[in-house]
Amino acid sequence: MDGKLVFIQGGSVLIQAMLAGQARKGNFALLSDLDYVDFADLKTRIRNVSGPGGRVTLPLNEDANFGLKALIWTTLGSYTVARSNASTLDVGAGFRYLGMRTSLDWNYSGSNGVLSRSGGVSQDLNLWNGVIGVYGSIALGDTRWYVPYYADIGAGTSSTTSSMAWAGVGYRFDWGNVLLVYKNVYYDQGSGKPLQDLNLGGGALAVTFRW
Repeated sequence: MDGKLVFIQGGSVLIQAMLAGQARKGNFALLSDLDYVDFADLKTRIRNVSGPGGRVTLPLNEDANFGLKALIWTTLGSYTVARSNASTLDVGAGFRYLGMRTSLDWNYSGSNGVLSRSGGVSQDLNLWNGVIGVYGSIALGDTRWYVPYYADIGAGTSSTTSSMAWAGVGYRFDWGNVLLVYKNVYYDQGSGKPLQDLNLGGGALAVTFRW
C-alpha cells in the first residue's frame, strides 16, 4: 500500500491541502484523492463606473469580500494494462464529488455616511461525476528518477464536465518516493449555470511511503 500526504500554498488568502492514497493487490488498485481549497475574503474596491459617457469617478467607498470553499473527492478502481522496467500504465473508472460554497459580502457608503448599504449572498453546490482515467510512470533511463502522470475526464449531474491531471518528476528511495508535480482540476457546467470554467491548479511536493 502507498500513502501520500501533501500540503501546498497556505496563507491568509488561499489555503489548499491535498491527501491521496493507493491500495494495490497485483494488477488491481484503488486510488483516492482528496482536495480542499479555501479562498478567504478576497477583497476589492470599486470607485469608478464606465458607461456610455466614459469613465466616471463616484463619491463612494465600496468594499466587497468574496469567499470560496471547495472539497473535491476523486476515487478510481484501476487495472494495470502495461508494465515493464521502463514504464507502467493503469486504466480506471470511478467517481468525483464536488462540494462548494461561495459567498459575497459588500458594504458601500458615500461621503459622510450618505447612501450607506451592506449585504451579502451565498450559494452551495454539490455535484457528482463519473470519471475514467489513466495513470502511471515513465523511467528516466537506468536511474531512480522517473516521470509520474495522471489524467481523467468526467461527466455527471447538472450537465457538469470535469477533469483532473498532474505530472512532474519523482525519485525512488528504498522506503518510498519523493515527487514534485503540477496539478490542475477543472469544472464547467456550461453557459448560464452557477459553475463555469473553474480551474484550480498549482505545484505540489509529495512524499510517498510504502508498507
